[in-house]
Amino acid sequence: MEASWESIDHTGDVGLDLRAPTLPELFATAARAMYAFCLEPDRIGRGRDDRLELEAESLEDLFFEWLREVHARLVADRVVYAAFEFDRLDPTRLAATLHGEPFDPARHGAFTELKAVTRHDLSVREIPGGWAARVIFDV
Repeated sequence: MEASWESIDHTGDVGLDLRAPTLPELFATAARAMYAFCLEPDRIGRGRDDRLELEAESLEDLFFEWLREVHARLVADRVVYAAFEFDRLDPTRLAATLHGEPFDPARHGAFTELKAVTRHDLSVREIPGGWAARVIFDV
């Protein structure tokens, strides 16, 4: 199975159905797919490395917090990431290095704002051959 995603229509919002062979690839694919709603993700460079560590009560909560943090860094800090290296990723903890650069509208395209990651219809589950997730964004 290759990592993939498809957008789904949701009343007044947008969403993603994601699949990946491993849990780290699922998390990385979700971040890249979220960027695809906002900017040109293929134009993101790797001039900056940032650490991220998260803890949560469940895998779905961890997935939500992951996307919420990556989104917050875009909106508040104006930083985007091209690649993600996970030192740890289990159902309640995540430690990763994020490789990216400051957001530049000339380089990354027009910024279309997603207001928030939501918990509505959120799911993360193991499937034959890998992992699947669904997430909805408020626009």
